[in-house]
Amino acid sequence: MAEPVSPAAAALSVGTVTLVGSIFGMRYDLLLIGLFGGLLRLGQVQSTSRKAAFSSVTLSAMLAGAVSPVAGAMTANFFGLPNPIDELRICAAFLLGYGWQSITPVLVDLVKQRLGGGAQQ
Repeated sequence: MAEPVSPAAAALSVGTVTLVGSIFGMRYDLLLIGLFGGLLRLGQVQSTSRKAAFSSVTLSAMLAGAVSPVAGAMTANFFGLPNPIDELRICAAFLLGYGWQSITPVLVDLVKQRLGGGAQQ
C-alpha cells in the first residue's frame, strides 16, 4: 500500500495555496476547506505520484476558493434565501475540493457529446 501523502507535500500544498490565494484575494477558510476535501479524496486513490498529488490537492483548494462563493450565492438565490449564507459557501468549498475529480470527466464527456466531438460511429 502506498503512502497517501507525505507531511512535506501537504505542507508545501498549504503554503502554495495560502500564498496564491492571498494574491488573488480568496478567503483562507474556503481555501483550507477545499484543501482538506482534496486531501480526503486523495486518501481514496490507490497510488499516485507526488507531483500528481500536489497538483490535485492544490487545484482542489483553488477551485474551492474561487468557485464556492459563487456556488453559495447561486444556491441561496435558488432556494430564495435573503442573502448568501456563509454555511453554503463552506459546504460548496468542501464539495468542490472533494468532488471535482469525479465530476470533471463526466462534464468533459457531456461537452464532447454536445459539441459533436464524441465517439464516431
